[in-house]
Amino acid sequence: MIKTIRRILAIAGKEKPRIYLGILCNFLKSMSMAVMLLAVFVVVENLEHLSRGVILQALYILIGSIAGRFLFQWLGDISMSAKGFDMFRDYRLAIGEKMKSAPMGYFSEQRLGTIQTTLTSTVVELEQYSMLFITDMTGGISMAVIIIVCMAFYSPLMSLLSLVGLLAGLLVMNRLIHAAATHTVKVQEAQEHLVTQSLEYIRGIAVMRAFCRNEGRDGAVYEAFRERQQAALDQEKASLPLLRLYT
Repeated sequence: MIKTIRRILAIAGKEKPRIYLGILCNFLKSMSMAVMLLAVFVVVENLEHLSRGVILQALYILIGSIAGRFLFQWLGDISMSAKGFDMFRDYRLAIGEKMKSAPMGYFSEQRLGTIQTTLTSTVVELEQYSMLFITDMTGGISMAVIIIVCMAFYSPLMSLLSLVGLLAGLLVMNRLIHAAATHTVKVQEAQEHLVTQSLEYIRGIAVMRAFCRNEGRDGAVYEAFRERQQAALDQEKASLPLLRLYT
């Protein structure tokens, strides 16, 4: 998990400071949400002699917690959430500039499939999920740690059990990422093969129509679709047991 975050930061380039700021805002948002527990503790501690002042104090804490949550959520959104799109926009432009100077022999049929896959599905997945991964991981772990620390003042045993649960969850998550990653290469290769076959099929439609030929469902393009489907299913099946255990 930490390795994945480091890899995302390594390719962030000039957007890295904004991502660090977003992580900080995400942590502060988690702290603001955890402050809600303080309102509960205030009411519980004064439950036997509950008064209007105690209720107002708990209410003010809740209002401050909600306000902090929305404030840091907004700051995190404007500082980090859109940076994945900015990062890979620059990468697309950089790839385009390099492709302008590439020799014509580089753009073979196989190369076109790889290039098309990289610039579309691969980059799209990265720009959509890279910042979401950092946000969910840092926010979730921060929230859990803050709650465990707060709980330690009232019930050390429950705090210890929660810590064990958090560590177990992180271990399962790490194994889940590893299990999915082992099939990622096969999914990528199947996607590249699918794009290559699709391009060849589209280019050959005019010829097939001219000679009244139909490739049928057993053609190479349909086989490529089946291979892509099977690769995705294999990846899901490998991750499903661990995902059920994690949830």
